[in-house]
Amino acid sequence: VIILERGFLGDVVKASRKATNTPGASLGLRPGQHFLLRDLLVALLVKSANDAAVAAAEHVCGSEEEFVKAMNEKALSLGLADTHFCNCHGLHHPDHYSSAYDIGVLSRYAMSLPFLAHCVKSKEVAICLQGFPRPKVWRNSNKFLRLYLGADGIKTGYTEEAGRCLVA
Repeated sequence: VIILERGFLGDVVKASRKATNTPGASLGLRPGQHFLLRDLLVALLVKSANDAAVAAAEHVCGSEEEFVKAMNEKALSLGLADTHFCNCHGLHHPDHYSSAYDIGVLSRYAMSLPFLAHCVKSKEVAICLQGFPRPKVWRNSNKFLRLYLGADGIKTGYTEEAGRCLVA
């Protein structure tokens, strides 16, 4: 949501060392590589690319910390009383939390953004990455999109602490 509201999808983003060292699912970004902000957003929504999340956050707000502040401000503006973000990718942090109700409110708002809604319902996406001759194609890990007629997103997730998660 913050990327769409504060960024420009056509911007060129340079991957930082911090972004490339982000743990968990990733695009395998290398320091200094350039990407379109649009492609990073698609990668983080469909592939859960944590490195893409950090690179996009740094580009849009100058640092991940400032981006997280913007996330928490947005949460408050949406009335999300049981949500607090500590990072931009959703990996475990003891003070990073949300309630099912708040996730529902945030999801309804997010789905009102046409580009986001299009991404999260896509069963497959192709992204052009610097250094690759052909677009990389990724299948959305949300099996619900293929198994339930009318499903339109939103996101799968996994951490050891939370287990498997689904917002649908």
